[in-house]
Amino acid sequence: MIPVFTTAIMGVLIGLAGRVIMPVKDSGGILATAVLGICGANLTASIGWLSGLWEVGSLIGYGAGAAGAVAMLVVYRMFSVEEA
Repeated sequence: MIPVFTTAIMGVLIGLAGRVIMPVKDSGGILATAVLGICGANLTASIGWLSGLWEVGSLIGYGAGAAGAVAMLVVYRMFSVEEA
């Protein structure tokens, strides 16, 4: 259960960092960005854990979770940026 929480915390941090690094006008706020980070991190890490690509709580799983969170945020920004 601990890896789920640590991956969620990592997703929140990545989401907030993405908001700071790339501040754009989009329909979601800080909460939406944090939730997208959590979803991306947990989804990517869980898929790898369930498919047997890495062990639960391994460093590669957290790295994949971070990559998944970034990917989800990028895709969200591609489709949600409002034209000024």
